[in-house]
Formats: sequence, structure tokens, C-alpha cells
Amino acid sequence: MAPRSEIGGRTADRRPPGLLVVQWDGVPAPLLRQALAGGRCPVLGTWLAHGSHRLEEWWCRVPATTPASQAGLLHGTSTAVPAFRWFEKSTGRFLVSRRPADAARVERRLTNGRGLLADGGVSIGTMFSGDAPRSHLVVSRGLALGPTGGPARRRHRPEVPPAVRHLRDVALDSLSVSVLQRLEVALVRHEMALGTPVVVVDLVGYDERAHHAGPAGRRAVDGLAGLDAALGELARAAGDAPRRYRVVVLSDHGQSDGVPFRRVSGRRLDQVVRRPAAGAADDGAVVVAASGNLGLVWFRDLPERPSLATVAATRPRLVQALLSQPGVGFLLVPGPDAPVVVGARGARDLGTDAVDGVDPLRPFGPRAVSDLRRLASLPGCADVVVHSTVDAGGTVHPFEELVGSHGGLGGPQNRAFLAHPTELAVDADLLDRTVPGSETLVGAEAVHVQLVRWLADLGLRTPERDQPVPPSGVRRPGAPARPAAGAGA
Repeated sequence: MAPRSEIGGRTADRRPPGLLVVQWDGVPAPLLRQALAGGRCPVLGTWLAHGSHRLEEWWCRVPATTPASQAGLLHGTSTAVPAFRWFEKSTGRFLVSRRPADAARVERRLTNGRGLLADGGVSIGTMFSGDAPRSHLVVSRGLALGPTGGPARRRHRPEVPPAVRHLRDVALDSLSVSVLQRLEVALVRHEMALGTPVVVVDLVGYDERAHHAGPAGRRAVDGLAGLDAALGELARAAGDAPRRYRVVVLSDHGQSDGVPFRRVSGRRLDQVVRRPAAGAADDGAVVVAASGNLGLVWFRDLPERPSLATVAATRPRLVQALLSQPGVGFLLVPGPDAPVVVGARGARDLGTDAVDGVDPLRPFGPRAVSDLRRLASLPGCADVVVHSTVDAGGTVHPFEELVGSHGGLGGPQNRAFLAHPTELAVDADLLDRTVPGSETLVGAEAVHVQLVRWLADLGLRTPERDQPVPPSGVRRPGAPARPAAGAGA
């Protein structure tokens, strides 16, 4: 008898079951649990209630963005993605991950040729290909249909959202998202009909709405229900597939609610950075960008990774100007030696963990130090990272004109979810236990390792060559995995 976690397939087919990985873009784990409890996701809710699947969280590290997470999920590394958009001082380029040429450039830095989909898999609607031999609507491959098909480009919003977006623009975005989701579902159905062994699809529908309606807004929650309906359609369509499929449903990050920085400060971040009082006389020497509640500042006239002392010497009023703004929580300066976090009432050296005055990271949770230490180590990290405040309820202040945002720390933006077949358990040696009372997968790279192991367990991947070694060691053959936490809704 086929495991209950499998869907579809013809009983005469003796091939191993395929794996379908469905990404619900931007859905935070806490919101999903609320939606399940309220009956808004009946398909996934039924799977969880009947015990075919288990639900748990994984921690999306900073930068909590789709390109960084998908790089880790599909290629096993996200070190080449320090933000959603960023300036490269070494090349003088400003890279934006949604641009096909930039995404292709980044993927060349990520790939070792053995991504998640290298063995006959297909990627649909993702930023990167995972080394799939065939792909549809993948940004790094020009959003082409098929391996050499004609372009089918997404409708892009401006890189810097305007202060006020007309209702018509929001409606058009909702329409394009709906059309794109229908196309993605049709492409997955086509690949299942071909018996493709591994399919990864990024289903849109929630993230776009949550940015403008708020993570728990009605339109956003309706989008979540639409994702569940699409999952049900795929489950029904699998009945005509030549093989059965195991299904993993996950998100790449969450979203946090908030009020844009401009509305609490009265100015945009670039206006604060470039004002004459901040000491930046030449606007062309400063590059400013944003990724949710991360503000990013580079200085063209300074060497790579200038120290805090160098920044203060060349822009004597900048640090104080930023820290005095309502909505700014701290500054991260990677520096040439050890990164430093500076707040209005204290500082923390991330090299020694020494705190002078009030620890600026206290409101940001126990994973903030490791996340920021890693961010500071990434090539392309900004000279100064400006991070918003977070209140007790998890409200942040994005440096873009968005209500829902993600990119940094605070609120549920780092709390992604993973719903997996019960038979494909999460391996205990991949769980991070650095935070007392917490055991979870940390980082998209850890989720990648688990997905690769599941492919090997299903007979779709050769374990000896492809299983990466996790930081805590390699699982012994036959070693028991812990029962996954958070079963059910």
C-alpha cells in the first residue's frame, strides 16, 4: 500500500516516487498556523490532521529575502546574495536579483553543477535554477519557457516603490499575480504528466499582497487560501501522473508588519544619509539601497569594509544623524577586522561579544548575533547596514514604502515553515541547538541538505557523492532521526 503522504500516480508504475517541492512565497509560520486553525487552508490542514504530513518551522537568516533563501535551498549556498539589491564596490555594479542578467551572474557564483535539481529536475518560477536541465519562468535563465523557449517576462514594479501607489496599480499587480499562479500550476501539472522526478515551484499569491495589505490583511490571507487551493488542484491532477509524488510545502521566509521609515522619520533613508549635515558633500560618493527593514549604505570613495573610525572620520555627523532618527534601531559596520553593532546607548563588538553600555541587539532575539556576524562576513555586505527598530509586538519600519516587509530581524519575517511527509523525517543532526529550548533548522542551506537527503532516501539521488556534510557531522546510516516537532495544525 502506498504511503499516505504520496499523491497520484498509476499503480502499475514501479519507479520510485518523485518529489514535488511547493514554495509558498513569504508565508510566515505563525500566520500559517492561525490560518490552519481557522480552516482557511483545508487541503494542507487535512494532510496534517490525517498525519500524512508534519509541520514545523525553520529559521530564515538575515538577509531574509527570496533570492538569498532560494540560493540556499536550490544551490546549498547563499554567500553570493547579501541583500535583495546591492552595490558591488569591486565591480562598480548595482545588482538587483529580479533582473535576469544579474540573477544569471549571481547563479554562476553559486553553482557547483550539483544543485538540488541537477538529476533531471525542473524549476518553475524561481530566482535560480538549482542546476535543473529544464526550467520555466526562472529569472536566472531569462524567465524563458522551457530550456530554449521564448521569453515570458514578469511584470516588474519600479525598484524603489513610490510613496503612494494608486489603487489601479495594486489591482493590476493582483491580476498579474493571479495569472502567473495559474501558469505555474499548469506547468507543474505538465511536468507531473511527464513523470519528472523532482519539481520545485515557487507559487506566488501571498507575498505580493502582504507587502501592501499587511501580512495578516484580508487580501493577503485570501492569497494564502489561494495557495492552498492550488495545492489541492495539483493533488487532484497527480492522479493522471505516471508516477506517485511525495509533496513538501515550505516558505522561503516570513513577513513582518510595520510602518515605513519615511512615515515615522519624515524623510527617506537616502535623504538622511546624503544631507549635508551628515558630512557627505558628494552625493555620487554614496550609494543607498533597502531590503525591507535593512538599509544599506556604501561609500565609493572609501576602501572595502571601512572601519567605524574611518566612517566617523570621513562622515563625522553620519552615525549620530542615523541613530537619532525614530525608527532606526542600530548600525552594523562590518569593518576590516571584526564587525561592530552600534546603537543610541551602547555598542557590541561581534568579534569578542563585548558590550559597552546597553546592548543594541537585546530587542532582536537570541539569534541576532550569529545572523549579523554571518551577514557582515558576506562579500558585498554594505559598508554600513542600517537596521530598523522592533517593538514588543514585532512591528518593524521598512526603508521601502511597504506595510509588510522582510529582509532583517524582528517579527515573524525569519520564521519560515516546512510541511513534509511523515515518512521523510527531519534529521536530528541538522537541528541547531544553540538557543536554549530551541531545536530547528537554521538557514536555507540546512533545508537544502535535508532535501538532498530526502532525494537520496527516495532513490532519486546518489548519497555517496551528493550528500553535503552538515556542521555537526554526517548522519550514520540507519541512525534514527528525531520525531519532527509541531505535528498537525
